[in-house]
Amino acid sequence: MDLHRTLRRFARDEGGALTILGLYLFAGMAVLGGLALDMTRLMVARTELQVAADSTAHAALYLRDGMEPDAARAGALDIGLANMPRDRFGEILRAEDIHFGSFDVETQSFVIDARGRDAVLVTTTRLRERANAVTTYLLQLVGAGSFDIRTEAVYETYVPRCLREGLFADDVIDVQSNNFYSSGFCMHSNAHVALNNNNTFEQGSVVSMPEIDDLDLPKSGFEKNDGLEEALFETTYQPKLTDRVDEILEGLAQVGSPYRPSYLGATTEIELKGKTIAQDDLVKGRLHRMTCGGGGGHVTIDAGVQLNQMVILTDCKVKFGADVLIEDAIVATTNTDARSLSGAADFAVGRDDGCAAGGGGKLVTAGGMDFAAKLALYGAQLVARGDIRFAAQAEGVEGVSIVAGGRIDGSSNMSISYCDGMGMEDIYQARYFRLAA
Repeated sequence: MDLHRTLRRFARDEGGALTILGLYLFAGMAVLGGLALDMTRLMVARTELQVAADSTAHAALYLRDGMEPDAARAGALDIGLANMPRDRFGEILRAEDIHFGSFDVETQSFVIDARGRDAVLVTTTRLRERANAVTTYLLQLVGAGSFDIRTEAVYETYVPRCLREGLFADDVIDVQSNNFYSSGFCMHSNAHVALNNNNTFEQGSVVSMPEIDDLDLPKSGFEKNDGLEEALFETTYQPKLTDRVDEILEGLAQVGSPYRPSYLGATTEIELKGKTIAQDDLVKGRLHRMTCGGGGGHVTIDAGVQLNQMVILTDCKVKFGADVLIEDAIVATTNTDARSLSGAADFAVGRDDGCAAGGGGKLVTAGGMDFAAKLALYGAQLVARGDIRFAAQAEGVEGVSIVAGGRIDGSSNMSISYCDGMGMEDIYQARYFRLAA
């Protein structure tokens, strides 16, 4: 009887119930914590693989710009494995996981081309077949002891609009008043842009700099510069093209160089003498050299001379006479003077052909440029490591790429038309890289 009452009291006793509940809660929290730990481990592994893929793809495309595919692939592989060493992560990347080719943004598709330079696809993996799959803790109790993870990165090349057609300066761009900039035209400064009043920026034109607040305007500048406020954009670009001026100048004399125009071929060079270049001194399809030495010498290209399918390469300061015309031709100098290339009035670079193919001209200098009024530019490119100063006549600019490692100072009363790359197929361009997918 006493035992019966004892058992009944024990059955009715609720003491310690919370202890049992606590054990259930602890077990549940332990399971959730274990799952969270496994999921976090998988997410961290994916992030590490994605970072390795991104850095490898950027390195591969950068190296491919100046290397053969195998060499670029090997260099990029070293960078990728430096992020995730084999002794810790296994073989997350092999040379065959790096593919060059092209990328279609609209369809998000990659086309492999063993000799391609436009894009690269990199795949990084942690796989059972490579003995480096990501292991789990709690999930292995239900048969999921490891997971395969695969990530991809696509980098592509592009040329910023301001470096295809427009004004680009690593220092200040200072242009004056009463200028018209058509839709599509771009001016970019890595310092800031300075403007006076009464300029018109057609819808679709761009004025960019690192900080819009640094824009230099007179009072009421937005009211007296139609379209300017809508054209403003913040960005910065590395001055890659002006960093390559020496490479361009050397390449003009090297058969097979991408900087040497096709109309020269492997023809014999012509050595020019004296301080004046006349029409009779020039031969179509030839590279013309002129040496001044010492950096102080100069040469004048006679008034009315027409340069067509030829190159003048010199260490002299060059002055262009009135009515000189450069069509499908290049004048380049290693001279570093601030006015190493200068010109009189009515000097024209490029053929006035309404943005038709061909007919463009290029000026390249290790120094600076300074041109008087009525400079006409049609499908033209001006590249200087230093400053570029110019004045242009109304309606005298149609298709132009002006790239300065210093500053650009422009004039008033210009109407600059945009050719959308037409007639500027052969300008020098430095490719930039961006993550595409």
